[in-house]
Amino acid sequence: MPRLTHFLLRHKLAVVAAWLVVLAAGAAAAGVVPGRLSQEFAFPGQEGYEANVAILEAYGTGGPGNPLVPVVTLPGDATVDSPGTRDALDRAFAGVAADPRLRVLAWPATTGDRRLVADGGRVVYALVWGPYQGQEGGDPAVGQRVADGLRRALPAGTGVQVTGIDQLRATAAEEPADTGVLVETLVGAVGALFVLAFVFGSFLALVPLLIAAVGILTTFLAVLGLTGLVEVSFIVQYLVALIGLGVAVDYSLLVVTRWREELANGHDREEAVHRPWPPPGGRW
Repeated sequence: MPRLTHFLLRHKLAVVAAWLVVLAAGAAAAGVVPGRLSQEFAFPGQEGYEANVAILEAYGTGGPGNPLVPVVTLPGDATVDSPGTRDALDRAFAGVAADPRLRVLAWPATTGDRRLVADGGRVVYALVWGPYQGQEGGDPAVGQRVADGLRRALPAGTGVQVTGIDQLRATAAEEPADTGVLVETLVGAVGALFVLAFVFGSFLALVPLLIAAVGILTTFLAVLGLTGLVEVSFIVQYLVALIGLGVAVDYSLLVVTRWREELANGHDREEAVHRPWPPPGGRW
C-alpha cells in the first residue's frame, strides 16, 4: 500500500486527469443506462413463475399478463339482478369471449362472486385477458375493442370503461417524467453535505461526495457494458446510487479521519497519507 500511495502522489495530475475522463464517460453512460435496463420480473424455477408460464402456454393469455377490467355502469335504476339485465350482460360478455384473442375469466354470472358488483348492483366488473405483450404493457387497442363491443351489446345509456394495470401504467407514462435516479441521488447528496460539513467543519466535507460522484458514475459505465452482454434489471440503477453514496461517505470518513489523526501526531500532509494502520507492531 505505501508503494501505491507514493506512486499516486508522484503522478497527481495524471491520476486526476484519468478520473476526470472516467467521470465524463460515466456521466454520458448514466443517461443511456436506464433505457437499456430490463423491466421484467422473472423468477425461473419458482412455483408462481412456472405456473404463469404454463397458463400462458395453455391459453395464450393470462399468466404473467395483467387482465383488462371492464367496468359496466347500468342505466337508470337497473341492477345486475333486474329482469333481463343478467341476460344482456351474458350476451355482451359472450360477444367479447367470441374473439379468439380474448378470454373472459370472471364476471358475476360465471363466478357468483358478488365482489365483482358494486353500488348496490348498478356497477359490474369483469376480468378479461388479452394477448400477452410482455411486462412492458398490453396493446391499448385491445381495451378499446372490448369497450366498443360491450357498448354495442348493452342497452342504451349503459356506461362502459375499461381499466387495468396496463391502462393505468400507460396513463402514467403520458404524465411528465420523474426526476430520475441521479437527481434523486443529488438531493440525498445535498442532505449528506450538511451532515458532513458539521462533522468536518471544513471543505473536506466535499471529499466523500466527490468520491461518491466518481464511484456512482463509474459503476454506471460498467453497467452500460454489462447490458450489452446480459439482461440487467432496472433495480440496479437504484442500488448503484444508494450503495455508491453510502459506501463513499462511509469509507471517506474512515480515510479522512485517519489522515487527520496522523496530522495531529505531528506528521506532514504527505507523510500522513503514507502512514499505515495499524502502525508497525500495533494491534487492530
